[in-house]
Amino acid sequence: LGRWPAETRQVIEGYNDLAARLHESFQRLSQFSADLAHELRTPLHNLRLQSDVILSRPRKAADYKLALLNAQDEYARLTRMTESLLWVARAENGSQSVQKVHTDGLAEREAAAKLFKAQAKQRGLSLDLSGQASAEVDRGLLQMTLSNLLANAFAHTPKGGKVKLQAAKFADKGTRITVTDSGEGMDPAELPWVFD
Repeated sequence: LGRWPAETRQVIEGYNDLAARLHESFQRLSQFSADLAHELRTPLHNLRLQSDVILSRPRKAADYKLALLNAQDEYARLTRMTESLLWVARAENGSQSVQKVHTDGLAEREAAAKLFKAQAKQRGLSLDLSGQASAEVDRGLLQMTLSNLLANAFAHTPKGGKVKLQAAKFADKGTRITVTDSGEGMDPAELPWVFD
């Protein structure tokens, strides 16, 4: 910048800063698109593979019923992803409303954990709920948050590991819900992007 006149340095610095922020935004958008494609590919692949197998030869009615029940799980997963994406889009546009109601913290945690009990049993993981706390929350947002946290905990916890969902009420009337696991932890280099 030293070769530019003093009058134009501030403009050049502002332009460079804007260009750097735009570049970072495009990189995040590109990464988001790649992550989204990866997340959608798994349930779609499962549905396609299951359909191919079940239609490969005549089967008993019970086999078709089981395939449809398994497909329902994948449809529910796709629905949750779609709802999450719509929520993020509305939140970024400022059009997402929050409907707070008084909730029983244990009941909300049990509802979120219910989605993962079969997976926990299959993978030999323990899922423990502890603590008691109620709060004023948007139930849908809380369930989405807990589901995301639990999904991450289950994805990164090895067989035989533990996942804990705890709640605590504090003197200042604040409530804290934590999800911890015995997984590999997070690389410190990834921390700046943890909430992307």
